[in-house]
Amino acid sequence: MRVQYFLEGKVKVWVAKRRQSGVLLDHPVPLWDGSEPCELLVLNVTDQGQRRPGKVARLYPLGAQRVIGELLAPKLVWFKSWQLVISGVETVVSDKGRRRVAQTWICRLAVPRGVTRFRAVHMFDYGVELERRMLADRFARNTSGRLVVDSMLSPIFGRSTTYGAIGERDGAADSMEFPLLECGLDWMSSDRFTLSGFELKQRCLESPLTLLQQGWICKFDLEQALEFDEARAGREAFPQH
Repeated sequence: MRVQYFLEGKVKVWVAKRRQSGVLLDHPVPLWDGSEPCELLVLNVTDQGQRRPGKVARLYPLGAQRVIGELLAPKLVWFKSWQLVISGVETVVSDKGRRRVAQTWICRLAVPRGVTRFRAVHMFDYGVELERRMLADRFARNTSGRLVVDSMLSPIFGRSTTYGAIGERDGAADSMEFPLLECGLDWMSSDRFTLSGFELKQRCLESPLTLLQQGWICKFDLEQALEFDEARAGREAFPQH
């Protein structure tokens, strides 16, 4: 496979696999023997044999380029409390050749000290994609809180769908006015990742509800962590008696 783009740095996680050669295990088994977390990257690649673009999730030892795990067509199934579940297709070597089987990774994020929430920058304004320079602006529309990705029965689609929500009450769907519906993981690198989907909005009370494309660039809320460190430093400098 030829990588179409590579973003330096990766999200650090501890990973356990749920299956062995497609067979469900009695309990999750660590995929990596080391005590250090792995580096997780989600990106688009091109299969040179078939010339078909696709998405992969790859695991690397810290600071190395050797791939120790790979999932084809990865999907974010669940996210809560710094843990996430990614499902996809794993390739295993058998006596009949390379066989593709189901696999699930249960991941736990390595979180910077003092961080308790995510900050999500909104990539669209009423369905219009914003320019990259606007997304980098400190005044870009964003939401801060606890992030959850889960599934629910949606009356909008008349079926079960995956949603993403971020708010103060563990990101529950009802804690946000407009959760991200049909939520999917687009890419992941460094300390951030992108979720894409749709949001339900209306311009005014008289206008109909409209399903619009939306995406979130999610990253650790380091500003909140800095405030935490400054507050702790103040308490240590001026202890209460």
